[in-house]
Amino acid sequence: MATPTPPPHVDPIGVDALPGHRHALQLPDGSVVALTHLPAPLPGAGLAAADTPTPLLVVHSVNAAASAFEMLPTVLRQARRRPVVAIDLPGFGASDKPDQASTPQRMQQAVAAAIAWTQRHVSPVPMDVMALSLGCEFAAEAVLQQPQAVRTLALVSPTGMESGQANERYRGGATRAQPWLHRLLRIRPIGALLYRLLTRPAVVRWFLARSWGRPDFDPRLLAHGLRCAALPGAQHAPLDFVAGALFTRGIIERYRALPVPLWVAHGTRGSFTDFDACPARSGPASAETSHPVERTVFESGAMPHFELPDQFDTAYQRFLHGQRLVDALARRPLVRPSAFQPTGAALRYGR
Repeated sequence: MATPTPPPHVDPIGVDALPGHRHALQLPDGSVVALTHLPAPLPGAGLAAADTPTPLLVVHSVNAAASAFEMLPTVLRQARRRPVVAIDLPGFGASDKPDQASTPQRMQQAVAAAIAWTQRHVSPVPMDVMALSLGCEFAAEAVLQQPQAVRTLALVSPTGMESGQANERYRGGATRAQPWLHRLLRIRPIGALLYRLLTRPAVVRWFLARSWGRPDFDPRLLAHGLRCAALPGAQHAPLDFVAGALFTRGIIERYRALPVPLWVAHGTRGSFTDFDACPARSGPASAETSHPVERTVFESGAMPHFELPDQFDTAYQRFLHGQRLVDALARRPLVRPSAFQPTGAALRYGR
């Protein structure tokens, strides 16, 4: 399918977050989210004309300076096999940052719109979706809204699978927002001060150590995250996150309801290692859409795809092979990017 001409959209970060074509996707409320599209390397791939490679949509996490750059290693590896689309969630990265309340519904709407855009402009076949941390909650809801558009869902260090949430009931989208804190952070001088403190390099490094369980990180993440944090309006969505307004109560029930093959991947180090509520199966128990949940545990922190990119990619491909879902393009040998040797600090805090 031909790549559409990108509508005009200025990347406010000043540098390319990811390689690929930039697109501006307008949401029903008029705000714009940024998409990055990496077309499949079709020339020389040896595919028959009828072969339609399955796209991958990636969704980043939420923290004080999150963006699609968090998914870089997976984007680069998967783009050597098939089309990849990465979204900057509303209020993050190169997307619009209006001074309005951020909610799970708004994030879910953006992911659902990215799924529809991918089917319209990249390939009409059901796609694979991969999400990180709190982005997993938004992706799960978007998949439940349009399961016919999604082939598999990969959840990396997902929120909402902690042991204490195993029996929590879903209550129509109720969140974990603390009303008093939400109101307090909406007072501009207070919210702005807290955000400046959260995005100081020393504070970012503290959160990184807590998340990764080790002191050495990819310095590109730190540099890119701090650029994102300096953009006008960058504080609005993260402050709603701090107030708990982006977490959905009872999301574990929504995970259990997912009618597509599900892969859960996480690490063993750092502060985000409790996934004891991970379901054994997902989808209606008596239906053909019920699937065993495949779970892979890495000796890593909360971002195994960044810390162990080759191991992660191999495990993900194994999951797809196990589902008999690897198409012709994905079977091509992978030309691996040069290996990263961690030397500094990297951005990954929050969820």
